Formats: sequence, structure tokens, C-alpha cells
Amino acid sequence: MRIKLFSTFLCFATIVSMTVGKVCAQNNILLIIADDLGVDVLEIDHAANTVEITTEKGTSGVQQVFDLTNISTLLANGVYFTKAWAAPVCSPTRATIYTGLQPWRTGVGWAVSGGNYVLADPLPDGTPLNTIANAISDGTASRTCGLFGKWHLGDDSNFSQTPLGRGWDYYAGNLDGAIGDYESWTKYTPDASGTAYVSGTETTYATQDVVDEAKTWIAAQTGTWFTTLAFNAPHSPFHIPPDAATYDAATITAGDKGKYNAMVQSLDYYIGKLWDPSYGSDINSELSNALIIFVGDNGTPGSVANVTNAKDTVYRGGVHVPMIIADGAKVVDSSASPTFLAASVIGRKQQNQANVSDLYRTIVKRTGATVSSGFGKHSHNLNFYLKDIPHPNPREYNFTQKFTNGGAEHATISNGTYKLNYQNGTWELFDIVTDPTESTNLYGDPAHAAAESELMTEIQKRQKNPTSTTW
Repeated sequence: MRIKLFSTFLCFATIVSMTVGKVCAQNNILLIIADDLGVDVLEIDHAANTVEITTEKGTSGVQQVFDLTNISTLLANGVYFTKAWAAPVCSPTRATIYTGLQPWRTGVGWAVSGGNYVLADPLPDGTPLNTIANAISDGTASRTCGLFGKWHLGDDSNFSQTPLGRGWDYYAGNLDGAIGDYESWTKYTPDASGTAYVSGTETTYATQDVVDEAKTWIAAQTGTWFTTLAFNAPHSPFHIPPDAATYDAATITAGDKGKYNAMVQSLDYYIGKLWDPSYGSDINSELSNALIIFVGDNGTPGSVANVTNAKDTVYRGGVHVPMIIADGAKVVDSSASPTFLAASVIGRKQQNQANVSDLYRTIVKRTGATVSSGFGKHSHNLNFYLKDIPHPNPREYNFTQKFTNGGAEHATISNGTYKLNYQNGTWELFDIVTDPTESTNLYGDPAHAAAESELMTEIQKRQKNPTSTTW
């Protein structure tokens, strides 16, 4: 009885101390997905806790570098996963995040027509689909899911293949993979019944709109929430953001690389507006009870990348993405004690392998929900990293892939030292510790036969679909 009374007192004290009352701390999750932002264009300084965007100045070879102050805030108040992988293109990554399953299980292999970009029910092996929202949302206000921005896993021709049909309680954004104009785009929101959409032309800058919509929705929640901000930025069309206050005036704006740089700066600006109490709804009390996750969905587009093999490839430039998990209480107030992360991990680099599939189990478990049976099979809970709990490294192998209906198949797997690539019948093996740019192919070299055999065995366990016998 004393324990119950003490718990009740803590709840009461929490409500009194918060400007927006909630019943005890909520295990909220804010997931921020940047579209087409790879590690190669980011300068990450852990000693200074800074993140900068760096792109080539025209074709000069000279890099132009600008601070990303708000992503730096996440870095300083969280854990940075230095070896995080996504798929080479966006739709497979999103399907993997939302199911905890690799592309060969979801059937989502590409991002364009003919490439299996629709997350269908059932899955290719006949398993009924259960998304992360299906697992978390309980149909009441106690656990809710909102998604804002890009979907690209189905369109309005089939309601069941859209966020509202896949378990999310609210959605506002663009269902397609890209928008032709960030200041004139088709926006979908639920109708009064929540079983159909209202669509129309939106003129609010798309990056800003995601934040505006999300803050309004979060402010209205009374229970635990999982909110995804799926930004279109910095995906093409490359452009100069309309508000000059959102990027450094010194940004070189001639050419796509300068525009891309300005778009990333603008993205960072609007991310910071999430915890700016003077901008829109004040949701800082909600964010104080949240994990804030920042991740890229694939590598940087080749035309603006700092590496030769970038987005669309299974080289590291196509699959190595930034991933930070930060403590919301520290993000809102750096002097505060962390709510969900151990103080000892704040600002830490986590150098074990991680995958975007791991976000599924990490998020579902954190909200207090139960991982759907058969889902999260390829997903590992990262919470012990956040709590600084001794634990064996759960991810011995990192794997990702892309494939089309027409038979184009690309896959890669790594044990942390060696990396094996498959691309339409061609194999490559690299020692990514000594050769991080993957320039010297070791496949067939007897000196590396043991590593080749190990990774060959493992990659064949992760086939395109359960009935495949070869790649």
C-alpha cells in the first residue's frame, strides 16, 4: 500500500510541475527521417558535439561547410550509432522501419514503379501484415500513432495501403515518393470519418508543414504517442528554401550541391522548431518524456554526394546513414537529468553494427506495447545501449538489399570487418576496416577465403523471398 501511495504522489507531483499535465511520464517516441541524407555529407565531431553539412563548392573540389545546430543538439544529448545501415533507396528502408523485417520479407524492394514499393497485406510468404502502428496503437487515447510527411509505400488508389489503413491514427502529408515543388504539392489529410482522405494543393513549404502538423497533433495527445516526421528534404528537386532565415546566406546557391546544402540547413532549422516553445504549439513537456530518433533513409544522391558510389548502390555510400537516439528531456533543457537514457551514455558513440530494422523493436518496446507475433524478427532492441546495460552485441551481421520484379538484385552483408556485395551476378569482397571506400576487391583471394565463405553462407540465408534458391 505504501508503494501505491508513493506512486500516486509521484504522479501528482509530476502533474503539478508540468505546464501541460500528463498522468506520469509517458514513453513517447519522436522519429525523424531525413530523405536522401547519407553520412558522407556530414562532418561529425564528437569532441565538440557538432554536426556540419559539407558539400563541394561547384566542381572546385573545395568543400563548403555549415553548422547544423539542432542536429548537433541531438548528438550532444544522445547516442550516435556509427555503423547504422539502411536500404540503398527509400521505400525498402521505410517498410523495414515500420515492420522490423528486411526487404526480402516485406516484398518492398525498390522505390519506383515495377520495384515493389507497395507494403502489401499479406506479405509475400502469406503472413498477415502488422505494422509498427498496428503494434502500438490500442484504439484509445492511451497509445496513439501519428505520421507526417512522406509515405511512399502505397497511394490513394487503395486506402488500405496508406497510413490510415496500416494502423496509424492520424496522417498528414504526401503519399508519393517525391514532390515536384516544395511550395505547391498535394497534401492528404483524413476526412471527418477517418476512413478516407481529403486532398488539395498545399503551398506551405513542405519541410515547415511537417513540423507544423506534428506539433499541433502532439499537443492534443493525452497518452503515449509515437510520431514520425518523414521529411521530404533534402530529396530532389534541389532548390533554395523560400525563407532565407533557415540557411546561411554564404551557402553557394549555384548548382545542385549548393541547393542541397541549403535544404539540409533548412531541415535542421525546422527540426529545432520542434522544441522552440515560441513556435506553434509548445510541446516541450511532451518532448521531455520522449526519445527523439534521427535517421537517414539511404545514402546521398550521387549528383551531390561526397563519394563515388552513393544512393541506389549497396556500397557504404548508399547504405551508411546517420542515426542518433537522443533523450528528449536533455534536448529541451541541456541542464536537466535525462529521462530515458543513462547519464553515462549521453554524447557516446556506439560502434557496434546497427540497422534501421532495429528501430522497430526499440520503439515498440519503449512505448510499452508488444511486438507483433512474427514481426521484428530481423530487429534487435537497442534500449540496453541507451541504458548502459552490459549486453552481448546482438547484431553479428549487418544486411540490406534492393530488388525489382524484373530480376535486378543487389545485396550486401558485413561482419563489421569484411563486407560482401552482390550486384546482378557479380560478387565483391572488401575489408572495410582498411579499405572503407571499397576500392580493392578481395573476392576470390585465397588469403580472405574464410571471410568470404562465412559471409557467403550468411547472405544466402537472407534471400529475396522465402522461395528463392539463388540470388
